[in-house]
Amino acid sequence: NEEMGEDRRAMRKITAELNSEIEEVMQQVKDKEAECNELANKKKDVIDSLPEDKAKAIKDQHHLQKSLNDKEEEAIKLRDEIDLMQHKDNEEIAKELGEVETKLKDKEPVSYTHLRAHETPEHLVCRLLLEKKK
Repeated sequence: NEEMGEDRRAMRKITAELNSEIEEVMQQVKDKEAECNELANKKKDVIDSLPEDKAKAIKDQHHLQKSLNDKEEEAIKLRDEIDLMQHKDNEEIAKELGEVETKLKDKEPVSYTHLRAHETPEHLVCRLLLEKKK
């Protein structure tokens, strides 16, 4: 019971320390959010103080840059998906080749007569047509 009590005290201490660290980080996040909001307001004030055509050009440029960034992110995601698919395809092909090689190693060669004995009517027609062309 003493060990359990010590373990619980240690856990409470660790939990308290973690909660304290979490609170510090949360405060840092709030501070950074406040800084970002302040900068965004300053930017808006600067844009609002510009002549209308320049302000519109800056806003248009901002929207175009955001659109470009979004498209670049989409392209990166697509490239990653393609790479992943190619990697999977290569792995699957290698696996299938390994299986085929294993099957081929287990096979013994057979004679032409043996092959003809198992010939289907469709194969026979194709073979005869091919021989006729020669």
